[in-house]
Amino acid sequence: MHSIKSIVLMLFAATLLAACSSNPQRQVLTEIEYYEEAREAIDDDNMLIAEDRLKRQIGRASCRERVCLAV
Repeated sequence: MHSIKSIVLMLFAATLLAACSSNPQRQVLTEIEYYEEAREAIDDDNMLIAEDRLKRQIGRASCRERVCLAV
């Protein structure tokens, strides 16, 4: 009985690891790249994309500030 629980637990853990490893990594852009993408989106009159790019950059900047304050 104990070995069955161990096997099931190991299979469950392996399944979770496999699912996590297949998750594609989101591309991390530099600050300049975010602003360039926002500018291109504005030029194309796509304000939703521009807003998203600027929010991502602002999120990265505020995270960077929190790290600096913690140090």
